[in-house]
Amino acid sequence: RGLGDVYKRQVLVVLHKPQIRERIQCSSYSFAKTNRESILGTLSAGLLFGILYLVCAVIGAREMVFTVQGGLHCLNLLAFLMVVLGIVFLIGQVMKKVETVSMVSNVIALGMSFLSGVFVPIEFLGDGIIKAAHFLPAYWYIMGARLIDSGNYQSSPDLLWRYMGIEVLFAACFVSVSYTHLTLPTIA
Repeated sequence: RGLGDVYKRQVLVVLHKPQIRERIQCSSYSFAKTNRESILGTLSAGLLFGILYLVCAVIGAREMVFTVQGGLHCLNLLAFLMVVLGIVFLIGQVMKKVETVSMVSNVIALGMSFLSGVFVPIEFLGDGIIKAAHFLPAYWYIMGARLIDSGNYQSSPDLLWRYMGIEVLFAACFVSVSYTHLTLPTIA
């Protein structure tokens, strides 16, 4: 979370400063190219952090990482990483103040964690909360992780791929909304 905040503050938010935005608009550098590079930069930073996480996992639990379950967890992590990067890109496009970015990031992260079964096991959540959690990408990540941990992915591999596919669709939606938002004014 800390490294992600540094990235969001230093890179994405600075592009919303009026002086920078005006310079980009009057240069021959196209707006589309700036935004494409912004999403590629977000992807690169996220993949770097994901690789760093995996290296730490290999150092700490080598025997667990190099198994079928470990590989599936890595794929599930990659799918959820795309979701997180999509959210980061969306927040970076919508918000222009560092304080607002931090506040919104915390609300989204903690809200999804509580409602999706990260902090509180799904068994203890009410039916209404679980139904609402279906609209959150973290829920599908948790469901995939639970399926992998239980070993039931072998009897229903299509279910695991469906969970990961839903995560990737959420990521695509966040990036699409980000690009759609580019023509709208930013929020303070």
